[in-house]
Amino acid sequence: MENWVSQFQGRTEKQIVEELGDGGERSKWQSGGYEGLQLRYKFGRISELYLLFNNDRVVYVTFTVSAK
Repeated sequence: MENWVSQFQGRTEKQIVEELGDGGERSKWQSGGYEGLQLRYKFGRISELYLLFNNDRVVYVTFTVSAK
């Protein structure tokens, strides 16, 4: 799983959208004096994939896996 998550880190929003499509839900995030864009995708067995951006680069990736 670590390799899967690390493939997104450091990438730009444009690169992510080119790979995953423009269907991500966009919102703002703030934490510890930082803020940026959050993209949330829902698809397949992965029910939610969150990508947090700061200065147009992915800085944090998290996801939940459906137990269905």
